[in-house]
Amino acid sequence: MNQNFAPPSESIPFKFRCSLTGLLMRNPVEASDNYCYDKGSIEMWMKYLPYSPITSKIMANNKLTVREDLKEGILNLHYN
Repeated sequence: MNQNFAPPSESIPFKFRCSLTGLLMRNPVEASDNYCYDKGSIEMWMKYLPYSPITSKIMANNKLTVREDLKEGILNLHYN
């Protein structure tokens, strides 16, 4: 299967979209603001800005927790 395949954007459930970009996450992580982002997007944000792109509050820390549950759900979008 083509690795670049992505379902049409209107069929992507909200929980699988990056809170920063609105795009389908490839590597979902949860930040200290309790929102989920694509890892590359939030890492770039946090490199320059210390606050949450959603709440505008200072992030408690730079820890990013991998969300395997979301990753599995996203993979299922590709194969179902």
